Amino acid sequence: MSDIDLNSKFPGDTVEGFSPITFALQFVIAMRKEKRLSHVPSLRATLAIPRLLTARYFRLRKLDSTDYIAAAVFNTPYEDQEIAERVAREILFPPQPEKPRRAKSAAKPPAATTDDPMADILASLEAANIDLSDLSSLSDLVESEATTELGAYDLFEQLLNSIDPRERSLAELLILFGGPGQMELNGIDELSVCSQYARDLLRAAIGTLSPDHIFHGCGAGYGEMLCRETKLPWELAGVLAGCENREKLTDHLEDVLASGSTRDIGKTLRFLRPHVGVIDDSTLEKLRCVGLSRVRDLTEFTALLDGLGEWMDPPTDLVSQSAIENPVKALQAANWISERFGQALHVLIFNYWRTHLSASPTLLELCDVSVPCAEWETELDAAYRRFLADVDEALAARDVVRDGLPEIVTESVALAERLYKTGNTIGSALAGLMVTDLLCRIRLPDVLLALLDSFLEHHVSPTDLQQLVSHAEQIGIDPSEIYDRLGDALDQFHNMVLANARSPERYAMLAVRIRSIPSDMVEELGQMSFSTGNQEGMAVILAVELGAATGLGLPNDFVISSICFKGIGSGANLLKQWFTHGPGIQGEIRGRIKELARNALLELGMDWASRGTGSADQGLVPQNQIRPFTAADDIDQLDIENTLDSLISSGKRLTEMNEDDLVVHDTTGGKASFGVLIDISGSMAGEELSICAISVVMLLARLKSQEIAVALFESNTHVIKGFQDERLLDDVADQLLELQAMGGTCVDAALSWVRREFEDDHMADRQVLFLLSDFCFSETIDDLRRPARELADLHVRFLGAAHGPAMQEVVDVFLEAMSGEAIKLKRFDQLPGILGKAI
Repeated sequence: MSDIDLNSKFPGDTVEGFSPITFALQFVIAMRKEKRLSHVPSLRATLAIPRLLTARYFRLRKLDSTDYIAAAVFNTPYEDQEIAERVAREILFPPQPEKPRRAKSAAKPPAATTDDPMADILASLEAANIDLSDLSSLSDLVESEATTELGAYDLFEQLLNSIDPRERSLAELLILFGGPGQMELNGIDELSVCSQYARDLLRAAIGTLSPDHIFHGCGAGYGEMLCRETKLPWELAGVLAGCENREKLTDHLEDVLASGSTRDIGKTLRFLRPHVGVIDDSTLEKLRCVGLSRVRDLTEFTALLDGLGEWMDPPTDLVSQSAIENPVKALQAANWISERFGQALHVLIFNYWRTHLSASPTLLELCDVSVPCAEWETELDAAYRRFLADVDEALAARDVVRDGLPEIVTESVALAERLYKTGNTIGSALAGLMVTDLLCRIRLPDVLLALLDSFLEHHVSPTDLQQLVSHAEQIGIDPSEIYDRLGDALDQFHNMVLANARSPERYAMLAVRIRSIPSDMVEELGQMSFSTGNQEGMAVILAVELGAATGLGLPNDFVISSICFKGIGSGANLLKQWFTHGPGIQGEIRGRIKELARNALLELGMDWASRGTGSADQGLVPQNQIRPFTAADDIDQLDIENTLDSLISSGKRLTEMNEDDLVVHDTTGGKASFGVLIDISGSMAGEELSICAISVVMLLARLKSQEIAVALFESNTHVIKGFQDERLLDDVADQLLELQAMGGTCVDAALSWVRREFEDDHMADRQVLFLLSDFCFSETIDDLRRPARELADLHVRFLGAAHGPAMQEVVDVFLEAMSGEAIKLKRFDQLPGILGKAI
C-alpha cells in the first residue's frame, strides 16, 4: 500500500493541483459538509471516481476538468447531482482566484492512520491491483485479465460515447440509478445484463420516476413497457410524449385538463418539458391557464411554477388568501420561490397575515411566523409586553410555595428556546431578555435556581447578569450560585481540560450547557484529553461535537471508551448526536459508535415501554370472555355467577349439574391494529429524530407484532414493518439509526400504504391510525379528503399528534372523516408518553 503515490497523474491529464485520487478525496470531504444532501457519499463513491477517470483515460488518452466534473456527477445519486456539479467546480476552480491554492495543500491529503478513510481507499486500490506509482501498470491492467476490475466502468464509457442513441440514453439512465459505481457493485459489465438491470430498476421506480428517468428510459427503448405500467397522470404524459404517441397524448391531456388539480397539471408540465416539439405551444398555454385558474394557495402555485420552469407573478389575492389561511405554509412556499427564482414574498405574506388577525399575535405565533422586518419587530415588542403582564397577573394570583409556578412561567422555558431558534437576531436577543425578566420576578431562592437551570439546559441565558445577581442577593442567594451557573460554560470546560481536572459531575453539567465547540478548540482539547488520558474531557467533546471529534484521528479505542464516559452525554444525547453527525462518520469507528447508539436506543425504548400499565399479552383491547372449565384451570378461577346463569338458561336443576356446566371468566387480548405514521421531513433535527426512533422502539416492545404497523415519511415513505411482518428489535433499531431528515412532507403515499395494511388485517376488533406531523403537507386539503374517507370506510379511528405550527384545517379533515382526537405537543419530547397512553 505504501508504494501507491496519491499524486500520480496520467501523461495526458491537464488538471492542475489534483490527481484522480486527491480530487476524489477532496470532493467527498466537501460533499459531506453539504447540509442538503439526500445521500451522504461513501468510500465506494470515493473509489469509483478515479476508476471511472482511469477507464475514460484509456479511451481518450487525455483528461481535463470536464472529465473530473463528469466523473463526480456520474457517481453521485440523481437527487444530489446538481450539488455535486457545483462542488466539483468549486474544487477545481476556487471562487477566490486572487488567493490561489498552494500546491502542497492539494498534493498532501491528511495523514493516514488506522482510522483514516484514505487507508480504506488505498487498500481498495491495492486489492484492485492498481499501482498509481507505476503508470505502466494501468496500461497493463487494461490489456490483461485484470480488465474485469474496470469492466463496469469500461462498459459505461462505451455506452456514454456510443454512436447509437439508444445506448447513450441507456448510459444516461444508468447515471440516474447510481452510475458506474453502482454498476460495479452489482457486477454489471455486459451489455445484455446491463439492459435488463436498467429495465428492472426503471420498473421498480414507477410511481416515483422523474422526468429524466422517463426521457432517457424512452430513449433507451423501454417506452412500450412504461406505457403499459405507468399510472400516474404526469408519468404517463411524459411516457406518451417520449414515445411520440401524439394521438394518445392529446386524449390524455384532455383528461388532465378536465379533472386534474393544479398540482397534477404542474407535474404534467414538468414531465413534458424534456420533450420539446412533441406538443404545440397552444396546448402548453392551455395547461398553464387551466392550472392557474385552479390554484387554491401559494403551495399549489409553486407546483405550477415548477412545471413551467419560469417565473410568473402570483395573483395578489392568492398571496393574501394563503397568508391569512396558513402563514406557515405560505412562508414555506415563499422559501422555495426565493431559492428557485430569487423573488422575496416573505414580508408581504407577514403583513397580510398580521393585518387580518382577529386579535394581536402571541409570542408563540410570532415564533412560527418569523420574518426579519420592522413590522415583525413591532409586533414582537407588543406581544412581549402583553406576555409580561400575563406573567405578573398569574404570579399575583398564585401561592407558589403551595402550588408551584404557574403554567405560563414553566412553559416560558420552551418559549424562550423557540425564540432563540428563530435564527432572528431580535428573537434571539429577546429570549435572553425573557430569562432575565422572569427570573427577577421569582422571590423564592430554590425556585429561582431551579428555573435558571431549566433555561440553561435549553441553551438560553439571561442577558443582564448584573440585574439578575442584584435580585438574587435581595432574596438571599449567594452571587456565586449564579456566577457558577452563568460563567461561560465553554471557557470553564477549556480551563478544566487544560488543568486536567477530573470532576465527572461538573463535566456532565457543562456537556448539557455547551451548545457548540469551535473546530480549532475541538482539535486542541481532543489532543490534550488523549495525551493526559482525560476521558471525562473527551466525553464532553463527543457529547457536543461527535462528528468533529471522530475526525481527529485519535485511536478508536480511546474515542469509543470515552463516549458517555461516567454517564457524560449518555442516553438521549448520544442518540441526538448520532442523528446529527452519524451520516458524516465513516470507517470502522462508525460501526462501533452505531452499536453504542443502538444500545442506547433499545435501552431508552424499553424504559418507556416498561412505564406502561398492563401487558402486551393482553392485547390492545382487553375482552372479557366466558369459557368452559377445564382440568388445567384452578378451582379459584370458577365463575359461580355465570355458571348459575348458564345452568338456569339450560333448564337444568342443581342436582343435574355436572363438570361440563362449569365455566370460568377469562380476560383475553382483543385484536387491535395500530398504524403509526411519523413525519421525518427536512424540518426535523437530530433531537426530534432520536425521539421518533425511541417512540418506535417503545411501541414495538409494548405491543404484539401483529398489532402494529409503522412507517416514517418525508418526500418518500420508509416502511419499518407491516402488521404481518416479524421484525427483531435489533434489526428495527439498525434501520432507524440510518434515517435522515430530508425532502418535503408528502403523506399521500404513506396513507395509501397504511390503508392497504388495514385492509389486509381482518381480525382486528379496533383500528387506530396515529399520525405525528406538523400537518403542513405538500398535498392540498382536497387531496387529503379522499384517503381520509377511505380509512373511515374501514372504521379506522384517528389519533393525531401535532407539533410546531400545526395546520388545524388539515387536522380537521382527518377528524371529520374518521373521528377521534388530536393532541398538540407543547414539547416534542412528550411523544413517547403520548403514544404510551394511546396504547
